[in-house]
Amino acid sequence: QNGYLGFRVTNFANKHGLKISSFIPNTPAHRFANENPPQLAKGDVMLTLNGRKLWSVKDVFRVTDNMQQGDPPAKLELMIPNSGARYHVYIYPAYLSNQPCEMKATTSSDQYNKGRPGASNNNNEEEDRPSTLGRPE
Repeated sequence: QNGYLGFRVTNFANKHGLKISSFIPNTPAHRFANENPPQLAKGDVMLTLNGRKLWSVKDVFRVTDNMQQGDPPAKLELMIPNSGARYHVYIYPAYLSNQPCEMKATTSSDQYNKGRPGASNNNNEEEDRPSTLGRPE
């Protein structure tokens, strides 16, 4: 299906994980980031997808490119760097090729916001990086 997640990312400090640097407009990830409180935040680190450590964007596409309608959701584990708190969202297949994957949050806002003082999701386009989890630019 060739779905994508809707974040722009950078590598995380010589460790496994991809740090969210911004969100691609009009995607489920962008909507999650703009909820009050946000369900995803710029600066959070994607650690694993379906239990596989994430070292690069290719690791994500290995999962999302093979997702088909009717497949079980993929579990994306994320970490809040300043507190080490972890949370996850479920990723569902994209409805159409080259469209964003659907997402479902699984944490309450209380769980998610522990250790997150003043989280901001200001999508400053100057911070965009070449590594992107959204194909269309």
